[in-house]
Amino acid sequence: MDEGMGLMLAVALAVIIVWLASVVESQPAVSDAHHLARVCKLEAEGSAADCDAIYWIGRKRFRGSWLDGLLLYSRLYSRDNDRAQRIARLPWGPIPGASKRENRQWARIRARAAALVAGKRPDPCPRAVHWGGTVDSPRGRQIPATCAAQGRTKNTLYVVGD
Repeated sequence: MDEGMGLMLAVALAVIIVWLASVVESQPAVSDAHHLARVCKLEAEGSAADCDAIYWIGRKRFRGSWLDGLLLYSRLYSRDNDRAQRIARLPWGPIPGASKRENRQWARIRARAAALVAGKRPDPCPRAVHWGGTVDSPRGRQIPATCAAQGRTKNTLYVVGD
């Protein structure tokens, strides 16, 4: 390869690297609150009590990285669930093309998630370490929790019995 061709290749490579960097930078970073809001929309269907409980269960169960654990525990990024895929793409802001009602609900969920991540919401069920929907059943020593949140949640909150 002659010197001119090498220079052209180096310039082309530099242009591609700069372009790729700009593409990566243009992708908005997803904050912890944004991920939590998406999990709350999927797993709690907008229920404030469920969202609070799910966040705190994530904090208790996944001490190293509560968010990574919560994302693994949730079906948010499931490829075989169309609803989860739609929710996983929701923006941190109004949903384009959505109704005013849906955008108001999404704004409430986002505000709740932001308050939770900022430490402004208490744990509504301090002993709960698991949540499950109507299709789930307790495993092993799990028993339904007795706490202020139970009865106000769509999910069942569980503790580990003795």
